[in-house]
Amino acid sequence: MYPAFVKIAAVGKYIQHILDEFSKNPTSGTFDNIINPKLCGNEKAEFFLPKIFIWCPITHYSLKLHCPEHNTVLEPALWTNLVETKSPRNPRLVYDLNGNVLLVQRFYFCRYGKHRYLSSSPEILRIIPNLYSAECFPIKVLYRSAFSKQAVDYVTSQVSQGVNFLQISEAIATLHFKDYCRRGNRYITSLLHENSHPLQHDFKAENFFNDALFAYPSNDLLMRIFLEDFQDKKVFYENELKKTTATILSFDHTFKMSKHIGIVRDNDAKFVGQFSNLFVGLNENKEIVTWCLTRSTKFEHIENNLKELKGRLDKAGVTARAIFVDDCCKVRGKYQSVFGAEQVVKLDLFHAVQRITSTVRIKGRKCLKSCQ
Repeated sequence: MYPAFVKIAAVGKYIQHILDEFSKNPTSGTFDNIINPKLCGNEKAEFFLPKIFIWCPITHYSLKLHCPEHNTVLEPALWTNLVETKSPRNPRLVYDLNGNVLLVQRFYFCRYGKHRYLSSSPEILRIIPNLYSAECFPIKVLYRSAFSKQAVDYVTSQVSQGVNFLQISEAIATLHFKDYCRRGNRYITSLLHENSHPLQHDFKAENFFNDALFAYPSNDLLMRIFLEDFQDKKVFYENELKKTTATILSFDHTFKMSKHIGIVRDNDAKFVGQFSNLFVGLNENKEIVTWCLTRSTKFEHIENNLKELKGRLDKAGVTARAIFVDDCCKVRGKYQSVFGAEQVVKLDLFHAVQRITSTVRIKGRKCLKSCQ
């Protein structure tokens, strides 16, 4: 089996080589992006080197940062470039696509308080100009893990297509495995290129599962990064929602989504749902204008959302011509209490058809075909 310590030593040597290049020209555009490893090498370990990102904004962008606590000038200190022993100076593993990234960052030292910050810590990212912290730092850092923003975009795009988190985890694992095998094929091909006759090689595809540099995130971790990304962008979603108006409104409760929202109890691992249904309002263009998770279909659970929507429409100078609901006779007065006594409230087409099919006997439905 391929000895792990040989690969670790090769990774450490590779990181040091990149840091040496950084020290020669720290403002080079090469360090703006994640650095991909070379395709070939002289030994097996060099075919399986990770992607690297060097993050020292003080040096790279020629910034002058002050300690968030003491306002003294921060000084760049040691790098997180140790890989052979467990240490606070270990690089940070960043989940990515087609192989992971090692984040090599720097400690910033405060002489007054005798304490230090990692250059990717929230305290440092908050005091860096937004151009660099939000737009030039390609990594989303959580407390115990980190994702490349490319991986985050992949997760959110898959969720928007209806793919569940377990399937996304499996897809990322597949991308990693394909990249691992491509590297192995290059290694085997290089051996054949250097020797005229076939050689025994020590590449085994199953070693992929033991290689930490090709680790893939679990479905629970993907769910967390998705929620973190939503919280970061929540204000943009809300602003976009507030700009959406309607002349025709359709309201309904759905029970399918809410059953998947809940928590797992620690004592018996039983899943406990938190909500009974999802209330959704659509306009004439099938765009969502309001929504909320509720514990029942009682009107008081959605009244505040409707009042907020009415105020939004009034502010935009728009009047809803009609509202379609699932039980117009029962809730007409309640909707008119929010949207006005003259507001037209009707039964929506879906529930109207349901009522017909549940009332008319099967033998009598043939006559309905002539009405289509």
